[in-house]
Amino acid sequence: MSELEHRYTSFWPVLILILGSISYSGYEVIALLEQRIAVSQAIEQMDPKVRYAKYEHGKLEALAKDILNLASTDRNAAQIVAEYKITRVEPVSPNATVSNSPDTTAK
Repeated sequence: MSELEHRYTSFWPVLILILGSISYSGYEVIALLEQRIAVSQAIEQMDPKVRYAKYEHGKLEALAKDILNLASTDRNAAQIVAEYKITRVEPVSPNATVSNSPDTTAK
């Protein structure tokens, strides 16, 4: 049998390609799982800080409301309201949409 009659099959290159693809996919899955674990741990670490921040925010809002209510009768509270420009802001509905574009209907 001469060298010209020797035929090669595509079995080995295809097998190597498939094994490489499986290895790469496995690596990607493991990396994504490790990333998910790291994000979950970070969220667990931030959770107490978020709760504490919400608690402090509530205390600050209550203090501002008290000062605003007192400003009508107390001169010092009115001075604080004027100096720090404390105003009463109504909460925004989560369903409300804000448009940054100018009103094109008014002419």
